[in-house]
Amino acid sequence: MPIADRNQARWPTAPWWSELLSNVEKLQLTIEKEDKTIEDMISWVDRQISPTLSAILEAHEGDLAWFRSILVEGSKRLSQKHKDAITQFLQKEGTPA
Repeated sequence: MPIADRNQARWPTAPWWSELLSNVEKLQLTIEKEDKTIEDMISWVDRQISPTLSAILEAHEGDLAWFRSILVEGSKRLSQKHKDAITQFLQKEGTPA
């Protein structure tokens, strides 16, 4: 007999499975994600986008005007997570925020 609902999350639970889990404690299978640091962000830029940035820079024959424009626009879109990382970095470096 074909199953009408292909979404297994809505299928009834097998009785043997319910019995097996009846005396088992719940277990958290996830860990809380740590906030990204400025160092993490630098590492990500280096691994993921530095070749693309280098290609664009080479195509523009070393002119950084396009990059400055991107940075100015990006600074308008900083999230609270970014601002927190900046504050944490400056405090660690001993620079007033």
